[in-house]
Amino acid sequence: MYNLVMKNRVIDKINNSYIYVVILAIYVVITLGISVSLTNSNHKDMPLVFNGHMLYLPNGIKDIAGTRYITREDIEENFSDRVFYDKISRTLIITTWDEKTKIKKGDEGTAEYETETVYSTKTLAEKLGYGYVEDSKTNKTHIYSYTEQNIKIKKNRVEVYGLNNKSVVGVVENNDKITLLETEAVYKDNKDKFLTVKVTKKDGETYLARIKKDSVEYVQKVKEVGMADEDRIVMTHVENKVASTTDLAKVTALSFEMLQLTSANKVEIKEYTLPTTKDIEIYAVIDNGYKSAGFDTNIITDLVHSDKNKEAVAMAIRDFVVKNKLAGIVIDFKKFKLSDKDLLEQYIKELAVLMHANNKKLIIKTQTLEAYDIKDIIDIVDYVIVQAYGTRTVASKTAGSHSTIAYVRESMKAIFDNKFNQRKFILEIPTYSILWTERGGTIINAEEYSMQAANEYLKENNIKPEYNEASGQNYVSYTKGIVTYKMWLEDELSIGKKMGMAYYQELAGICIYKSGEELKSVYSITIE
Repeated sequence: MYNLVMKNRVIDKINNSYIYVVILAIYVVITLGISVSLTNSNHKDMPLVFNGHMLYLPNGIKDIAGTRYITREDIEENFSDRVFYDKISRTLIITTWDEKTKIKKGDEGTAEYETETVYSTKTLAEKLGYGYVEDSKTNKTHIYSYTEQNIKIKKNRVEVYGLNNKSVVGVVENNDKITLLETEAVYKDNKDKFLTVKVTKKDGETYLARIKKDSVEYVQKVKEVGMADEDRIVMTHVENKVASTTDLAKVTALSFEMLQLTSANKVEIKEYTLPTTKDIEIYAVIDNGYKSAGFDTNIITDLVHSDKNKEAVAMAIRDFVVKNKLAGIVIDFKKFKLSDKDLLEQYIKELAVLMHANNKKLIIKTQTLEAYDIKDIIDIVDYVIVQAYGTRTVASKTAGSHSTIAYVRESMKAIFDNKFNQRKFILEIPTYSILWTERGGTIINAEEYSMQAANEYLKENNIKPEYNEASGQNYVSYTKGIVTYKMWLEDELSIGKKMGMAYYQELAGICIYKSGEELKSVYSITIE
């Protein structure tokens, strides 16, 4: 009897142990299943496709409770031109043409994955203003807009493709015939020498593609075109008052030095006198405290590292532009620290959004394209003024041209090599020359001369300039005793060449620097 009882107890223990093992096994399977469901998705088995191109996602797509998420690192890797992560406030900032969206931990469209905040791919697409499709057959996620990849040119036939990059939704032939296919609407606009195709999606969102003989210039939104369907911009930079040398009858815009950032949160209004001429767009220029010693670098650092300072300056700019009924603002921040560049670029985007929300424009001015990551801001700002001069100043140790034709050509080449939309760029052309005085090969003096002053100097000294092939300019060099004088002239020849490059390279326009240093004749230069 005892043996039988012991036998039954042993059997019960075995059975209980078996049950525990089974329960443990089930628990492990469930746990692993949940873990796998959260972690096994990556860019290989659940790819994210943007405008027909598969994105590289080192962290993969995260499927959490049936919703697809993407990590911050992968968002920054693929959408840096639209998305910025503020590490201080731990906020994801999405900027589009006229809207800024902040997404924080816990907001709708976010989730927690391995202690990190991840973001819904659908929410991301919606905030960026893109279309969104999840293809259950291929397990692919599509984020898309109509881009130049959807437009192909075959001889005189222009084809507009759908999301799958295969079906043609509209064709334009011989620049004068349009065929509509499916339900997408396509039409042309022949106001200028470009053929403009407008694609209207079923939801009413509209995109433009400007088509030339063998290339496509794509514009994401109609309102981003700016001056694309109008005559090119002819702008003149003004210090405080328009000089009599500026031909206002042939100028479409003026940029006035009205504002100065005197501290990280204070904008000072300079003295200025506006012209009474109508139909000319007037922009206020703001710089970071330019003085004889140069631009104040520390002001920019203190500005972009403080939300309070950024808001104060943004509101001051907005209020000034709106109150004075100006066309917009020109940001002329120079010599900022490399470590501040990302923060400054994001701030410029946010300023642009603020301007656009008030139907105003924002232009940035830069001497070199390398100063900013142009690709990250080009679609947000209205224009970029490229100052293709200043390679030498009166403080330089060697004499030479401050704006050779080769230097301008390099700037043009950088725009095209990077495949930027050239109708977003304005070439700023100088109208002053520098007279260099040397003794024993050493610079003893350097002085800027306006076009009129340079002409008078040549006449007084009975000097006839000669053409200098290296600089593409007329050049003066003569000696008096042991002193040598040199001048590379910014005259109608040099300025005309630079204007020609801007027009033939189809830039948005030119900016003359500056009012009072030019002759009226520069506004009548004929580009052949």
